[in-house]
This record gives sequence, structure tokens and C-alpha cells, in this order.
Amino acid sequence: MVDDLYIKDNNIRTENSLDIILSTKENVLDIDTTGAVKIPTGSLAERTNTISDVRFDTNFNIFEGFATSNIAFSGVYSDNRQTRVTTDNNDNILFTVQDLEIGKITTDSLTVDQLLADEIQIDGNVISTVNSNADLDLIPNGTGTLKIKDLGINDNIIYNTHSGGITVANIDNGYTKFVGNVVIPTGGDADRRVNPEIGETRWNIDRQYMEVWNGTQWGVATGGGEAVSADVMNEFLNLYTLVLG
Repeated sequence: MVDDLYIKDNNIRTENSLDIILSTKENVLDIDTTGAVKIPTGSLAERTNTISDVRFDTNFNIFEGFATSNIAFSGVYSDNRQTRVTTDNNDNILFTVQDLEIGKITTDSLTVDQLLADEIQIDGNVISTVNSNADLDLIPNGTGTLKIKDLGINDNIIYNTHSGGITVANIDNGYTKFVGNVVIPTGGDADRRVNPEIGETRWNIDRQYMEVWNGTQWGVATGGGEAVSADVMNEFLNLYTLVLG
């Protein structure tokens, strides 16, 4: 025993929980070894929270120090360690809030429970605006086109980038309603599709009537029979006048 120090084998301790103070003339402590220095270890509950404390936290397996609060020497941690940014063994960055993982960055993706950017909120498969009744604008850069799968939208034009048709489908007893006017496709006989579908309708500029494909041939959309010209109609009127008086 030397003063308040007890030395036995490779242990040095004090009595009555006194601190061991190492004081040097040059204010430098030189530990000449190629091994390591083992610092105090313990759980969160065993912290002393004394200024300049350095210890190893056995709950989270990290080195930490204390100034005005506990500071982790690796990763980003809150004082109680429940909110943190850490990495795992797969090179992923993990975001945890109140001990719940809310996001992850991998080598090829960002995964979050919910994303809020300015006035836009992305939650699951729903994209919405934060403010009620606000517009959600999807605007391409320059002359680009907004593409949704096989559809492209540019100004007031909807493009079909697939070889098939655009299908407007209704559920149960729903229906499609157009307010105002609808302009149907136009073209001559030479513009007819090679493989039209039943019900395909267009305005024939050569024949000057609306026609529909019935599965076998093109016919007048107004019903059976051919269209009657003005001259033929006048002949019928003259004939009925002579017969009926």
C-alpha cells in the first residue's frame, strides 16, 4: 500500500472510491507499449456522466465520451441512443428513430417509411400534397414527355408508346362520360387499319360518313344500307308525289 493506493499483482486500486490521478511534469502521459489500453466498460445504466469521461458502452458496443451530454465516437447517436444513424456489415446505412428503423440506404436504393419533400408526401404507393386542395404538378423538363408505363403525356396530348390500343375501362356499372365534344379519328379508305377491331369507328373523308368495323367489313355507322345522296332522295320524292298525288 502506498498512501491511498493498493498495489497487488497487476492491479492498482484506491480505497473509498477515490480517483486515481496520473500527473506528469510535461502534461504528457506516454504509454510505451505495442499492445492496447483497456478503458472502462459498462452499460448505459453504469455511466457516471462526468466531464471528460471516456468509456466503452456495452449496450451498443461503441466508444463514447461525456461533455455536456454523452457523445458516441462512431455513427450518429442521440444522448439516449434511441435515435441514431449507423451502418451494418452489408455496407448499408440505417436510420433509427425511437428504436424503430425508419429508413435504409443500400448500394442501389433508398427505403423509407414515408418521404416528405417540400409540399409533396410519398407514403407507400400514394403520392399526395401536404396542403389540402393543392395541385400536384408532374412537369417534364424542356420538351421532354411525362411517361407512365406505355403512355406518354406532353401538353394536351396523350401518346400510346405500345403497339396495342389505349383501354378506358369501367368498374361494375361505371361509365365514361365526355363533356363537350369528341373528335373521332379521320382518314380515307387507304388509312384504314389492316387489322381493325370490332366496333372500331372513324370518319371516312373519302365517303363522307362515319363508318364502323363489324368484324367482317366496314359499314355506315348510322345503320344498315348505304347512304342516300341528295339526287337519289329527290327522285324518290318526285316518284312518291306522282303516285300519291
